[in-house]
Amino acid sequence: MTLKQYLQHRRPYEFILLAAMFSLITVVNVTTTGIEFMRSGMGPGWREAWATELTSVFMVVLLIVPLALSLNWLDLRLANLKRRVLWLIPIFLSFSLLHVVGMVGLRKLIWALVGDEYSFSPWLLGLVYELRKDLLTFLVITTSFYAYRFIIDRLQGEAQFLGVESPEKSTNARTQFLVKMLDREYLVQVDDIDWVQSASNYVVLHCGNRSYPMRQTMKRLSEELESPRFQRVHRTAIVNLEKVEFLQDKGETSVALYSGVNVPVSKTYLQDLRAALDATCSARTN
Repeated sequence: MTLKQYLQHRRPYEFILLAAMFSLITVVNVTTTGIEFMRSGMGPGWREAWATELTSVFMVVLLIVPLALSLNWLDLRLANLKRRVLWLIPIFLSFSLLHVVGMVGLRKLIWALVGDEYSFSPWLLGLVYELRKDLLTFLVITTSFYAYRFIIDRLQGEAQFLGVESPEKSTNARTQFLVKMLDREYLVQVDDIDWVQSASNYVVLHCGNRSYPMRQTMKRLSEELESPRFQRVHRTAIVNLEKVEFLQDKGETSVALYSGVNVPVSKTYLQDLRAALDATCSARTN
């Protein structure tokens, strides 16, 4: 499998990896809890062990997406570590409290369904115990998230405009950008961009069969790409008019690029896009 193939289907692969990881964690925790029940003289207790660990893992799975979105928003890096690292505290406390409340609620429900009662008392001691466990879980997830993102960024290459230490402060149009990939650096022409896609704190520059992430906002990038050939077509997309094959106005409006990609067009930008395409066609004719 090539990197491009993986990136094209990364969400299903990530889901499979997470499912495998949580399945392994569940089995290990269940056997550990079951053995502890046996050693304490409480009998096998496998039903209780499964219920206890499955409720905990289930809540972690539910919280994975909001936690990942929070970590992506935080965008923690060495360059901003001192300014942003303290944000991890409220993110962790929110994650842990939601985990504990949801887990205890599920256990009470399950125990009630079998005619029993689940007790989490004393609450303070139980909360401290769970916070301690959740801290390890949170650190593992956070470290894995940023390590995975770092590896992906380095493998596909991260882009930045040349000669701009702080792109947010630049007001000049750009003609090329620098891509850093592992231990290599090379230049890519702005004209090679087919289209630009918004991705949370990033934009993704699609150039032929390669895609490069750039830490930039769509609004700021529109100013950086100050050229009539680049047209905003959606809140999350900019296209290079020279790469547009035709405008598809049946059903969901979109532009078809020569690369075979269809980029959605919102009604907000449709009129401006039509005018820009007409101007581009006229320029080609002349």
